[in-house]
Amino acid sequence: MISTPEFIDSPLHTDVVPSAELTEEHRAKTYDLIIDISVLRRAGIERPLIGTYTNCHNDCCFIVRSAHHARRTEKVLTTGRITHRPLIIRDAIGRSTLIPETAGAIHYIMGILSRREDFRPGQEAILDRLLRGESVAALLPTDAHGAAVALPAALVQPGVTVVITPDAKTADKLIDEARQQDIDCGASLHTNMTDGERERRERRVESAALHFVAISAEQLVRPTLQQRFLSMRETGVYFAYGILDSAERGSEWSPFFDPHYLCAGKILRRYARPREGTITLGATLSQASFDVLFDVERELPSVDSYTPDRNRIVTASATVAPMSLESRSEAEEGKDIEQMIREMGMEYIAPVLGSSSAEEARLVGLSYPTSAGEGGESTRDKAAEARYIRILYRMGCLGLIDGVARDEAQKRFLLVVRDCTAEQVYKRYCDYFNRYYTRKRAEREETAARAGMPAVMLRDEREGGYI
Repeated sequence: MISTPEFIDSPLHTDVVPSAELTEEHRAKTYDLIIDISVLRRAGIERPLIGTYTNCHNDCCFIVRSAHHARRTEKVLTTGRITHRPLIIRDAIGRSTLIPETAGAIHYIMGILSRREDFRPGQEAILDRLLRGESVAALLPTDAHGAAVALPAALVQPGVTVVITPDAKTADKLIDEARQQDIDCGASLHTNMTDGERERRERRVESAALHFVAISAEQLVRPTLQQRFLSMRETGVYFAYGILDSAERGSEWSPFFDPHYLCAGKILRRYARPREGTITLGATLSQASFDVLFDVERELPSVDSYTPDRNRIVTASATVAPMSLESRSEAEEGKDIEQMIREMGMEYIAPVLGSSSAEEARLVGLSYPTSAGEGGESTRDKAAEARYIRILYRMGCLGLIDGVARDEAQKRFLLVVRDCTAEQVYKRYCDYFNRYYTRKRAEREETAARAGMPAVMLRDEREGGYI
């Protein structure tokens, strides 16, 4: 530490004894970080002493001066991913224990950023995986603040973080809570704002003026936003994390199923690019059964690199009973599929930006299903619409569609369809229905049967004594 004569005896130095001048001994050393700060000197008036240092790793030198006006907009520096040391260790049965050295550093950072030094339930396991660049799905208590538990990881990683929220209110709430903690490097994007304001915020994200952005789920499927994200990598602005808040909405087995969450992880991996590799995804859930957790976990890693990982799911709250399964025959399901595919083929809209042809990726419209009213007029069929949404979910699982949005003005769904004709969609979907839907029903029946078995029979079965 080097000080000036007027501040050499300042109590702010605490136990450090500062030097009164810059010496050759100082210049001969190599430093990791140099900060030249003065509140009594103005920017641009003098040449700082920092220019005399020649041995600083990565030119990591910063000059802080007083200014009477804004000289330039804030910019977040993004670079390659930093892989942090483990935060916890696990024993043979999966119990976790904090590592004191790294836990102390994270506690210090959390105290500065969020005024909170203790971990929320499950937060240490979530941060451990995210900081090491590994995906995680967390089932948290309803009062655990959702995506906010992952915010400390986002703020210590040099890249933009995207948080997907179920609605505009949740997106604004996340940003407001961050600002109350003096974290002002975030913004929200949703439909409850003017086109001009949304464009201004998107440009701030594109120019690295924001560290994290909370986006309502229906905005993620907009081709213009996807292409804006994709072009950021070309300008040296990289992403770090994608967080799916209320991720249970992405599973058809959840009562809160929302089609806007379809393929959210796939969209982020394709368009939100880090400097190397693929974006690290996290998901938070407040209410989920095992079926829902399985669906959410499947959404996190890239399709071609999925490997079982028992630590990928963090459960700080109990799972709930599975939702009752609607009984539908293959013939009934096939009738809906035929109707959907027939209408999808009729309402072609445009090729998706960035695709070489309409066959590679195209945007198509699917009109909301209708039924004849008492007077013969067409009315919106809510029951059929719910069935359509679940079928679209399974199409997303197959990779037949890459996104779904609602166009209320034209009363239709907007779908991104890739690399398949209508005939291929029908065949692949029917194969999927026979394989997946009937297997799910069989698993549910087996679970119910096992639940009714006496405990002694289950114990003997595990030990190999019961057949």
